[in-house]
Amino acid sequence: MTLTESPYSNSKWRDKNWPSYLPRELRFEMGERPLHDYLTAHAKKNPDGPALVFFNRTISFDEWDKMSNAFAGFLIAKGIEKGDRIAIFLPTCPAFAIVYMGILKAGATVTALSPAFKEWELEYQLKDSGARILISLDGYMSTVLPVLTNVDLEFIVVTGHRDFLNESCTDKIPDEYLDERKYFPDTIELIDILSSFDATPPEVRIDLHRDIALIQYTGGTTGLPKGAMHTYYNVIYKTAAMSQVAYYGLFQKDGPHYILHMSPIYHIAGMLQFNSNVYKGLGQIFFPRFDPLLAMQTIDHYKPELLMTTTPMNIGMMNHPSIGDFNLTSVRRSRISSLGIMLTKEIADRWRKHIADGAEIIEASYGLTETHTGDTLMPLDRPVKWGSMGIPQYGEEFKIVSFDDRNHIMPLGEMGEIAVHAPCNFKGYWNKPKETADTLVDGWVYTGDMGRFDEDGYLYFLGRRKEMIKVSGYSVFPEEVETFIRRHPAVEDCGVIGVPDKKKGEIIKAVITLKEEYKETVTEEDIVQWAKGKISYYKVPRIIEITDSLPKSGAGKILRRLLAD
Repeated sequence: MTLTESPYSNSKWRDKNWPSYLPRELRFEMGERPLHDYLTAHAKKNPDGPALVFFNRTISFDEWDKMSNAFAGFLIAKGIEKGDRIAIFLPTCPAFAIVYMGILKAGATVTALSPAFKEWELEYQLKDSGARILISLDGYMSTVLPVLTNVDLEFIVVTGHRDFLNESCTDKIPDEYLDERKYFPDTIELIDILSSFDATPPEVRIDLHRDIALIQYTGGTTGLPKGAMHTYYNVIYKTAAMSQVAYYGLFQKDGPHYILHMSPIYHIAGMLQFNSNVYKGLGQIFFPRFDPLLAMQTIDHYKPELLMTTTPMNIGMMNHPSIGDFNLTSVRRSRISSLGIMLTKEIADRWRKHIADGAEIIEASYGLTETHTGDTLMPLDRPVKWGSMGIPQYGEEFKIVSFDDRNHIMPLGEMGEIAVHAPCNFKGYWNKPKETADTLVDGWVYTGDMGRFDEDGYLYFLGRRKEMIKVSGYSVFPEEVETFIRRHPAVEDCGVIGVPDKKKGEIIKAVITLKEEYKETVTEEDIVQWAKGKISYYKVPRIIEITDSLPKSGAGKILRRLLAD
């Protein structure tokens, strides 16, 4: 059966289900150009418009554009060329926005690092990506310094939150962002770069379809993290699609218009939100981390019409004792991602009581790093199908295939592996041809996810068939945690699985065997305490079971399904 004959043909579904309020084809508002050209266009059109808001400091589009030009000039002066990887180790803050755009303007490649990284994870990504330069927050340098002897960085650029605050009035800023600025020898200060390098736009010609803008790390479907390569075209295509869907019908009144950016930018979902705000020329309000009280105060003050959140964020605000003190009724549309906790009608109805009358509340979308996420949309002109991820996005084809035979397309309504064919599918995993060949076949990304479609073309995500664990929306891969735990001097071997948890979706359980000399002295709690502070908090096992042996195949591979049983 060919795809055009299968029940998964998008042309058939679109005729029946495509939202009446959306154009049938994707439209690029300023043409097919690199994302950073959109920033420059907004800077020319609205130079004084608010672009980045960070507590008591507002950076205009003109300022942002010029600062990113200066950073691009610095990179070029240091010999950075197309395709060179530049690592960003920053939270959601103005510095991230500035260096991100500067890297793209220089024609280089962004690889973003999780702020939760500990030494081992940081070292792995820096070495695997071959990053030439690292941009770090001063508060993260305690993680950076111990790995420097094991990585090959040419320069380290350092910044701090106070670099982008108005020091004349800090009385309402949380103390954690007012820590004394830390300085380090043999590093370069970002603020010095921005003040000393020419803000003239760099003359770098970008090949949209060939030049790699982003190497975004993910576990794919199995194994240690892998760098998914996305071109400049992938970035602008998915950004345009997300913008056309998410913002349609909003912002009818004169601006300025603001978006409260609560998702971490380093994550592919947060990055797509950020890119879309750049594309539309919206003011972005940054928090380095989500705080329910701060979020409600900001909504009350800046009156955003659109809110992009995860279910735990909405629950955090609704459970806060002060929610009644704030006016949240500016919010006309809530796009909520079921990360960690599934968005249900009950949660939506509860949230509806706090926002504008008649406001739309929808599941955000299905997606993954390899597709630059945002692969489905929930139509607004028909009742929401709770539990579904919506229908395929612009230009995207889906099919459900047998896990045993990818050439066998499953009948409509039956479960199988989700496969996605899209104009912005990744180009492969960085330096990993075998893993690329396993996942990317004839332009199709085979996700390893279980799913089905109903008769209306709505996708239902049913979980990960492979052994990936979802902890509060974060992807955790057993092999990575197992490799880490085996570093403990008492551990002989280890098998990791996920177990259900009402709050986090899943938590990590590690079943371990101990070396003979430690069997009487090392406890489960010892292992947990050792892991804390050495690996991202969401990767720390919450349950440890010590056993005498682990179930293995004849080839010596741990049989995790037996651990789960």
